[in-house]
Amino acid sequence: MRIFSGFKREICCADPRICLLTTAVTLFLGSLSLLLSRAGSCYALLAMPAFAVGYIGWLILWMLHYILAGIALGLTVSNCCSYRRLIGRGVIIWGFFLLCSLLWVPLFFSAGMQITALLLIAAAVCFGLCALTSFARRSLLSAVLMLVCIWWQIYTFLQTLLIILWN
Repeated sequence: MRIFSGFKREICCADPRICLLTTAVTLFLGSLSLLLSRAGSCYALLAMPAFAVGYIGWLILWMLHYILAGIALGLTVSNCCSYRRLIGRGVIIWGFFLLCSLLWVPLFFSAGMQITALLLIAAAVCFGLCALTSFARRSLLSAVLMLVCIWWQIYTFLQTLLIILWN
């Protein structure tokens, strides 16, 4: 019960403008990455593992991933007491997490650089874990949201690994 009251306090203290801005920017960049990759035309042609979702399901989950990552950043930044000091290292690490997530899709689907894409997903998991530890000090809710994003990256890593092995 204490956890839920902590979540409620974090949501009430967070600046909704910052959360909305970080979420909108993250979702825009994620959508741009997907559009540039032309993943829809390639996804159905790949041999998928049994646990893989269809393209529409993958698209919805991938967009949800960017929304949650944006909210996590917004909660962390808006719950920080001093905007001058922000959380420096955590935001930079989160930026690398986002960059790896954004680059993975076009490299895998458009450029055909599957091993590089697999390494980028692994790097995204590592950066996500580092951002999680930094975010958890400031906002437990943002840490939970980052944990969901990291689980999605792990799922994507396993799916990508099997796609590379099977195709």
